[in-house]
Amino acid sequence: MWALRSLIFILLYVLIFIYAMAFTNEVGWSLFVLMTLVLVIEIASLLGSLKRLRISSTDNFPVHVGEKISLPLKIQKSGKRPLLFTYLLLINEIKTQTVTFLFYHGQTDSAVITWQPQNRGTSQQLSFTFKTGDPFGWFEKSQKVQLSSHRLILPANHLSAPSFRKYLQNEQNKRFFGTPSFDIKSYRPYRPGDPLKQMDWKLSSRQQMLILREYQQYQEVETYLIFYGSKSIYFEEMLSFFYTLQKDWIQANVKVFLFGKNVIS
Repeated sequence: MWALRSLIFILLYVLIFIYAMAFTNEVGWSLFVLMTLVLVIEIASLLGSLKRLRISSTDNFPVHVGEKISLPLKIQKSGKRPLLFTYLLLINEIKTQTVTFLFYHGQTDSAVITWQPQNRGTSQQLSFTFKTGDPFGWFEKSQKVQLSSHRLILPANHLSAPSFRKYLQNEQNKRFFGTPSFDIKSYRPYRPGDPLKQMDWKLSSRQQMLILREYQQYQEVETYLIFYGSKSIYFEEMLSFFYTLQKDWIQANVKVFLFGKNVIS
C-alpha cells in the first residue's frame, strides 16, 4: 500500500510537470509549485527516524497482579540532530490507549498510560509502538520499542481472604486462649467480632467511640500462618490468598512461615 501510494504520487507529480512544461501557463506552473510544496512537506515529515526516540519510566513503586495503575512515561530523542514530526502517536501494548503529540520536534515530553501487570515477579517488559506520518495521511511509519520496568510485582489481592480473616478472628475471640485474669492489660477501639462483654461502656461514652477492655492472660498465644508451596495449577491463587491474609492481619503477634521447594520464587 505504501509503495502504491508513492507510485501514484510520483506519477501525478511528473504529469503536472509535463503539463506545466508543455503549456507554460499560469495554471500549470501554479499546480507544479503546489505539488512541489506538498512534496517538500512529505519528505520533511518522513525524514526523521523513529529509532532515535527513547521511552523510560522513573517510578518503581510495587504493584499487584491485575491492579490497574497510571504509569508515567518520559519520551526523549537521542543524539543532537533535530527531529520534526507533524504528529507522533504512542500506542501501548494492548492498543487500548493512544497518546498523541502534535508537532513533535525532539523535545522531552511526558505521558501517562494505564498498565495492568498480569504476572508476578521483579520486572516486566512493556511493549509500545511509535507511529507517525505525513500531514495528509498518505504515508505512515511505525517503530516498536521496549520498556524494561524494574519494579516489584506482588501477588494479586484475593477477594476471599478478608472474609476468611474475619472468620478466623471471630473464632479466636470466642475462645480464651491461655488462662485469663481480671487484670486489665490495655484498652483499644472496638473491632467487628469483638466480644461485647469486654466493652467498657463508661469509657466509651466519654470517648464518644466504642472502647474494649483487653484482659491480661497468663500465657500469650501467638498466631501462626503457614504456607506450603508446591507445584500446582492453584499455586498462584493460593499464594495470592495467603499473601492477602497475612498482609491485612490485625494482630501484632502473627508469625508467617513459608515452606516448600520453591520458597525463594
